[in-house]
Amino acid sequence: MHKYKILNSVTVITLLTDLGAGSAELASLKGQICRIPAAVQLVDIYHHADAQNYFAPAFLLRSYHNHFPEGSIHVVSVDVYAAALHLLAVCEDRFFLAADNGILPMALEGVQVNYYRLNQDAQVRSVARDIYVPAIRKLLQEHMNPEAIAVPFRHAVSLSWQQPFHLGEFVRITVLYNDEYGNAHTNLIREWAETHMQGRKWKIKIGYNDYLDAPEIWTSPQHAGYPYARWSENDFLVIGIHGASVASILGFKKNHDIMIEFD
Repeated sequence: MHKYKILNSVTVITLLTDLGAGSAELASLKGQICRIPAAVQLVDIYHHADAQNYFAPAFLLRSYHNHFPEGSIHVVSVDVYAAALHLLAVCEDRFFLAADNGILPMALEGVQVNYYRLNQDAQVRSVARDIYVPAIRKLLQEHMNPEAIAVPFRHAVSLSWQQPFHLGEFVRITVLYNDEYGNAHTNLIREWAETHMQGRKWKIKIGYNDYLDAPEIWTSPQHAGYPYARWSENDFLVIGIHGASVASILGFKKNHDIMIEFD
């Protein structure tokens, strides 16, 4: 039996959902969490996740979860209605509750994770409040013992980041999603570039005869309309235009292919 010590007197609970800010569902979820007889601090991450694009919430979760204290609980309520099973994941003494739809394995890729299947009442409807709040309550009551609310699980749905395609003197990358500013987050990871491009100089094709240099050290663009490429906090390549939407201006939208050429 695994037990985890809560290192803080207040348990931080983050919420990443597709419920919509200001929705009744979100309000009832937060209200029920606040009724738990324990000291908790709710942190809103984002409430407009696209239930048809698991890459975006996985990106977000990957970027912030390890900045929160050990013992924190991260609720990912995205597309819960379509899920047959729900998971508890434990990673680096942090706890994650989410549908078994592939988001957690993508977000936690590359680190040691223990997965559990939540013990669910067959009568419970697929509503985040009814699934996750009882799990949080009991997890806190049982001193963060995962096996008090779930059983070990080895068959979580596994999705992975789409890999770039190496074509000799070219590399084809793909836009995984666009953030609220229209920036294009691609599937090129810095480690992949360092391994497969073998130190060669490269540039990103953004127009018929227009290119961006490979990102090195990120510096802020100097004026509106200036295109740029940078490595995100997750080490994925991001392409944007300062003060504008690269999705609208260059057409770099989800699933759009972008070519990289070697010098």
